[in-house]
Amino acid sequence: MIKLEFPILGVFRYLSRNRWQSKKRIKNLAIPLLFLSGLKDSYIPPAMMKQMHGLAVKSPLKEFVEFEDGTHNRTWANEGFYDSVASFMDRVENERKGAAIYDTAKVQSVSG
Repeated sequence: MIKLEFPILGVFRYLSRNRWQSKKRIKNLAIPLLFLSGLKDSYIPPAMMKQMHGLAVKSPLKEFVEFEDGTHNRTWANEGFYDSVASFMDRVENERKGAAIYDTAKVQSVSG
């Protein structure tokens, strides 16, 4: 993240205590994961979110939802955001009950 947000400080990234090992750690998460991506997010680009979605290989249930007008701090305000969260939570609950009615790599796009 330091290289992405502050390129000039990239040479000092070894001084940071946070190692941002997201790519390494997500591969071992065996929990349901919902990725909500704003296509206008300049802080965490949609390509990075898609990469994380693809790396979540042990997740029994994962979903990627794009929001056309979503920014880093305002994706929640896009139409369909809360419906996407509620739908995912329903799928998680159905899986917990053994209903296995989900597609493990569902991807959808929501435009406002």
